[in-house]
Amino acid sequence: MFLKNKFSLWLLFFLSIIIYSLIGFYIKREEFFILIISFIFLFIFHFYFLKKEINLKSIFILGIVFRLSLMISVPELSQDFYRFIWDGSIQILGINPYLYKPNTLINLVQFPLSDLLFSKMGNLSTMNFSNYPPISQYVYYISGYFNNGEIIKPLITIRIIILMSEIILFFGVKNLLIKLGKNPLLIGWYFLNPMIIIETIGNLHGEILMILFLIFSFFYLFEKKIFLSSFFMSLSIATKLLPILIVPIFINYLGIKKFIRFITYLVLFSFLIWLPLFEEEVILNFLNTIYLWFNSFEFNASIYYIIRFLGYKIFGYNLIKTISLFTPFIILIVICFIGFYKTNNNRSILLKNILLIYSIYFFISTTVHPWYIINLVIISIFTGYLYPIIWSFTSLLSYSAYKNLGFEEEPLLIFIEYLIVFAVFIYEFKKKPLLKHIHKTNFGFRKFPPFSSW
Repeated sequence: MFLKNKFSLWLLFFLSIIIYSLIGFYIKREEFFILIISFIFLFIFHFYFLKKEINLKSIFILGIVFRLSLMISVPELSQDFYRFIWDGSIQILGINPYLYKPNTLINLVQFPLSDLLFSKMGNLSTMNFSNYPPISQYVYYISGYFNNGEIIKPLITIRIIILMSEIILFFGVKNLLIKLGKNPLLIGWYFLNPMIIIETIGNLHGEILMILFLIFSFFYLFEKKIFLSSFFMSLSIATKLLPILIVPIFINYLGIKKFIRFITYLVLFSFLIWLPLFEEEVILNFLNTIYLWFNSFEFNASIYYIIRFLGYKIFGYNLIKTISLFTPFIILIVICFIGFYKTNNNRSILLKNILLIYSIYFFISTTVHPWYIINLVIISIFTGYLYPIIWSFTSLLSYSAYKNLGFEEEPLLIFIEYLIVFAVFIYEFKKKPLLKHIHKTNFGFRKFPPFSSW
């Protein structure tokens, strides 16, 4: 067998580093064919590394080395980081990013890289207030201190924070897996996942920091330590808003009295987190930006694109503004059903229902970037469902929208992406979680010879 000897495994290891470096330093998002081939190879390597009975130490070292290969690269697959550094830099000047749009400030203030950041962040970003919650803004604020005219310094600053978060998250996930009676080697499905490595360390998206706080919140929730669980949940929500969707379903797990305590602490902590950035217009501007996101942006959607197609056929125009009004109600109905009519007093069932809520939310969303799927991948390793891991790969087909130096999505590739995801999703929820099967047949606790001595 190809992977039977030490040489072959080391070869895969070095090939992976080379490909990560190519993606980080050379391959542009317009070069879709080269990009997707590179990801295919990385996912194949990822599978084979995990198929072998490697130990936790090996998973950790491999994951760290792959991430370090991207530390000094300037992202080519995303332009969001320009807005991150902009928000951090204006905070250094004492300017609240929730009160001033970049196109308002560009002719009023000057700071290192201001013209570059403004020109590169994109029109949608320049014309709107920041939509990144406070914890994310505090991270950007730190990066602003290192903006002296060299773009790489604030980039590395954010990456160091992300890398530290991932290291802590690694051990947090490991301990939670053990606590739930699951094989800790399952951690490899997130820590060595190529999409997660590229989109976090590579493209600087802050999902990992949000998930870090969420995992700690789960850990203390399962211990019924309400104060600490609500504290970490408030940090998670204040990094990215997504976890707010799952809070209501804790009511069955905690009971009414403890749930009220949880919500009270959550509101209090959230108020304290927002306080340094709070001014009279902040909340209104932030909510307007979030609303704009739901009723104006569309990318790599599934069910929404079907409804949009029917809308054009029947009414002759895009129904996004109408659909965006109904989406919150659909999500609310799903949350209420799962929260009040399904049993959530068991930890495994609770995590399964959290995965289901997140999945439905992304299925009906108008915008689904690849890095959004990180949330599902993390939860999947606790629940045994494989479709989020498959989706972490198929979501990368969305980069085809940039292949002609413009923006034009490929309907066929989006169809293929969701056909695969929905097929596996339906099978797993009707039959059995497939990751549990892979875990049972391929994972073990024996040492992995080539790396066991590291």
